[in-house]
Amino acid sequence: MLTYAGISIKKTEVRTASNGIVDQWIFLDQKDRKGRKFKRYSNWFIGRNTNKIALFIDFRVG
Repeated sequence: MLTYAGISIKKTEVRTASNGIVDQWIFLDQKDRKGRKFKRYSNWFIGRNTNKIALFIDFRVG
């Protein structure tokens, strides 16, 4: 719910708060967006067995 409200969660908090969803993840697409101070990578995946969609967002400085 926090992400829907626009509140970011750190990677370390996500890793410790959840066991995740076990599946075979198939890469669908990647979009890159460059800002003034950082670059955002958005990666979409779909679970082979669950058909769940996952969005992994990574921010990098530079």
